[in-house]
Order: sequence, then C-alpha cells, then structure tokens
Amino acid sequence: MKKIILAMCCLSAVVLTSCQADDTPEPTTQQKLLGKWRVQKVVDEYYKPVNTLVETDEIIGAAGDSVVFKSNNEVYSYSDTEDDGVSPYRILDENTIEIEDEIYKIKTLTNTELYLHLDHTQQAINERYVQRLYLVR
Repeated sequence: MKKIILAMCCLSAVVLTSCQADDTPEPTTQQKLLGKWRVQKVVDEYYKPVNTLVETDEIIGAAGDSVVFKSNNEVYSYSDTEDDGVSPYRILDENTIEIEDEIYKIKTLTNTELYLHLDHTQQAINERYVQRLYLVR
C-alpha cells in the first residue's frame, strides 16, 4: 500500500511540474525586440523598372554600429561612420514594425538574431527600393 501511495505522489509531482512549465507565456514581439542589437550588415537594392535590379550595396556593420530599441517606442542608432539618431517605432503586428514611417517585415526575431526587410515600390516613377537589415546580439 505504501508503494502505491508513494507512486501516486511521484506521479502527481511529475504532472504538476510539467503543467507549470507549459504556463510560461511566449515573450511578445516587443519584449524580444527591446535592447541593443549590433548591425551585422545592411543590403540595399535599387530597381528601375521595378523588376530590374540596377544596383546592390552591401555594408558590413562596423564595431560601433548598433541600434537600441527602447520601451518608450524610440529606437536609437549608433554608428562609427554616420551621425547617431533617434527615431520613433511601433509594432504593427508580430511580423511588422514601422520605423519612422517605413514599414519593415520582421523575417527573423530570436534572442540573438533580428532580420528586417523593407520593400518600397513607387509605381508612379516605376522604381523599387529593398533594404535588408541583419542585426545580432
């Protein structure tokens, strides 16, 4: 009888422990985004007409190039080669962020990687601009 009671107690402990782990909520996009990100590289593409690639520019981030997303919906950018800046941002949904009136798709967001993709087409002048931002912690 003692063995059955002991087995039931052990089984209850395992079940309760496994249920508690499942109750941990997944961090929100905002929570994952906050903090400092180092610029790994930026890829800019220019198309004219919109389906013909004219120019590609790949910039590797310098040691001091970084962005910091703050909880007050401001993103601070720091650079060894350009002026530092502050821009507003807002998360539109879990896969989309607006940074200073530009809409970026969040292609990857983990604890260590952030990949943002901007695709801006101006039909009136038949031009397209694509920017890919690769950031790491």
